[in-house]
Amino acid sequence: MTQWKFDEPHCIIEFSVRHWGVAWVKGRFSKVQGMAIFDEGGIEQGSAEITIDMQSIWTGNEMRDNHLRSKDFFNVEQFPEATFKTTGVDKTGEKEFAVRGDLIIRDITKPIVLIVGYIKPQEVPSLKGGTEIRVGFTGKVALDRHDFGLNWDVPGLGDGASMVGGEVDITISAEAVKQ
Repeated sequence: MTQWKFDEPHCIIEFSVRHWGVAWVKGRFSKVQGMAIFDEGGIEQGSAEITIDMQSIWTGNEMRDNHLRSKDFFNVEQFPEATFKTTGVDKTGEKEFAVRGDLIIRDITKPIVLIVGYIKPQEVPSLKGGTEIRVGFTGKVALDRHDFGLNWDVPGLGDGASMVGGEVDITISAEAVKQ
């Protein structure tokens, strides 16, 4: 099987969560590292391991970012990384896969299923000279933040909407380089 190293400058995990039930707060984790192992004709037999630097969270608001890094949320001092490791891959379309795996946030492990789009290998110029082979992935999943102990909130008034919604929509965009 072929090893593919995720190219950190071209990998990003973005999220969106409701704020008071009326708007979306969006953010990203920009430091994502990992490896995938698969062959073009047998992606279903492949695997991947990804590490997310939780300090790299960015929402465009420094005060909010610092709060998200605190013990109220990700507690990056104690849990500096989140990880994902595949447990299985099922083909669901011509270029789409359901990637099952274990996501660990704050030392809490939960199984998730990422719906992953696959962009076939391309030979491209390398900054080191010559060429290299790259592949691309897009992914989506919705998570309940409470499943990972991310319970901080401020209760709302009226219809009961809280400051921070429970469901978090995650999107992933990644490139990997053939090793």
